[in-house]
Order: sequence, then C-alpha cells, then structure tokens
Amino acid sequence: MFIMGLDLGQAADFTALSIIDYQQEPRSFLVRHLQRFPLGTPYPEMVDRCIEIRQQLKGGALCIDATGVGRPVLDLFYEKGLTPVAITITGGDIARSRAEVEAAAKKSAGLFYTPSLRERMSWTVPKRDLVGSLLVAFQNHELKISSAIPDSKTLITEILNFRMKINTKTGHDSYEAWRDGQHDDLVLCVSLPVWFLMRAGARPGAKVSPGQMTGQNLSPAPTLTETPTDSWGNPRGFTLGDIPGL
Repeated sequence: MFIMGLDLGQAADFTALSIIDYQQEPRSFLVRHLQRFPLGTPYPEMVDRCIEIRQQLKGGALCIDATGVGRPVLDLFYEKGLTPVAITITGGDIARSRAEVEAAAKKSAGLFYTPSLRERMSWTVPKRDLVGSLLVAFQNHELKISSAIPDSKTLITEILNFRMKINTKTGHDSYEAWRDGQHDDLVLCVSLPVWFLMRAGARPGAKVSPGQMTGQNLSPAPTLTETPTDSWGNPRGFTLGDIPGL
C-alpha cells in the first residue's frame, strides 16, 4: 500500500512530497521517494504532479498539510476529483476529525447527522502527535529510509535538528528546529502519512482496510513517550544512533 505525504510551503519555504510504502506484516514504513519542489513552483503544478504520481502508483491515499495556504490547495485537489486526508497542524492536545466536531455539535442540538467524506477526511492534529508518531516508528525499527534517495541525508539532518520545547508556564510542548533557518518540510511530509497509517492500523500487525483509510473509526495514535536522554537523564538531541535502518 502506497500513501503520499505533502507538506506545503510558502514563499521562503519548500513544499515537500514523500511516498511511503506501507507493509502490514510486520508493520513497516518504507520511505520510497522524497521530493522538494523548487521555490516558486505554482501550486497547481504541484497538484498536477501529485496526481500524476498517484496514477503511476495506481491509486493510494494522499495526506496533505491543510494549515494556512493548504486550504486553497486542498480546494484544487477537490476540483480534480480527489479527496485527500487534510491535516491541519495545531498546538492543541487532541487530534480530532471534522466529522467528530460536527457530530458533537449536532448531537447537543438534538439533530441527526451523517458526516460527509470530506469531513471524515479532515483532521486537526497537534504537531506533537505528528512528530511523535514518526519517532515512535524510528524507535520501533519500523521506519526505513533508503540511502539511495537523494534527499535522504537532508531528511536525516532535519530529524537531528529537531527538539522538543516545553513552555514552563503552560506546560505545553512544541517542536522546532535547533537553529534558525533550518527547514522541517521533509520531516513533516513523512510524518503526515506515518501518523495517519498509525491511526488506521492502531497496533503493529493490524490490518488496514479501505474503510479505515477513509477516516472512519480510527483508533488513537501512539504518541512520543520519551525523548533521548544523556547519562544524567536530561533530554539530549537526536543522533544517528537513534535512527535505525539507514
């Protein structure tokens, strides 16, 4: 099963595309393709490229970053007849589908409600959950990156530059690059499909049916339980030793 991830950038940020080959038994996420679009590439051209690749793969789901500029790009996919998994990245604590939110509102008003496909495929997801799912896959030796991919080293660099930042006043966590000027587009374009596949599969070895891939009845995704620590037990940055399968 192939699933694509598209992280949309703006004027000074790259738009990045990944293709994940998902194997169910044993569960593994194989990064088969990484692509950064040149800065200034028109969004309609990116959409056409994604559709072209999807046709070459003979189908497969597409997860896109619907945050900010992602909303109008999502409409371009709708106009082409596709309904991607639309993920709006938030700083909240809980991942929710638009269908869940609408259903709760209608239920409180005593109304019957049947969610549309677009609503079932639209999610708001904390960045913590996206990055956490990716790191869980690394820690479980489930995510493999081919060294033959030209941008594989760039993806590794982005992962190594990531850190978790805790707000001491609110207790909320956020993820950011270690240094200003570092990009995170490749990390996010890989995290999007890995997160969604974990929602659909729930546990290693679980079967993923076409019905689950439409966003219905998805189980909670595993989140990051711990970060690497030094000999004193303090959080440290990731190293190549934390990333299996290279």
